[in-house]
Amino acid sequence: MTTFHKILFVLKAFRTIPAYIIWKTSKNKNIIYQDMCFWKEIKHMNIENEFVLYSTLLLETEAFRNVVHMRLGQCGGMGRIFFRYVFPPMKTLSIGCGHVGPGLYIQHGFSTIIAAKSVGEKCWINQQVTIGFEQDRQPVIGNHVRVCTGAIIIGDVTVGDNAIVAAGAVVTHDIPAGEIWGGVPARFIKKVKGSSFDDQSGSHAPAQE
Repeated sequence: MTTFHKILFVLKAFRTIPAYIIWKTSKNKNIIYQDMCFWKEIKHMNIENEFVLYSTLLLETEAFRNVVHMRLGQCGGMGRIFFRYVFPPMKTLSIGCGHVGPGLYIQHGFSTIIAAKSVGEKCWINQQVTIGFEQDRQPVIGNHVRVCTGAIIIGDVTVGDNAIVAAGAVVTHDIPAGEIWGGVPARFIKKVKGSSFDDQSGSHAPAQE
């Protein structure tokens, strides 16, 4: 980062001070911190100071703003209104779930709808994903799940822990824990090797043979 960009960042960071106060006084401050730490892990950010990390994510990553908006919205109060004014959310990303565990990471977030009944801990969701209703039924997403680009998960289905939904997949049936499913309709491809975040198979799995 050049000296000019460092100065520019510092000037921009002043508007994160009230946002930082809103976070630290929120009832959801601990879960927001866990979200932030998971983003740091996934993005390999070498930033130890929590204010600098929070400011960097807010200034550089619109999708992170949406996650914070969601957490603040669960608490109510005037802080979320001010936060929304200072840091407008990404308009093409919608998060409307009954429950979202700590550590929600959204990569890019363009044209993405997340309307699950519940989302577990440390889940990674890519762009152009739809997770939503079939009539009045919603999906349940487990812990450590990765949903790759363009996937669709609808209705009364459960995606098990540490599973991967491959790029372009259309999920209409339950996915067992630790499996990669892809295709239209989605079907079993293979077992996940280690963590769903380390196994990159699903990112390139064919949507349809």
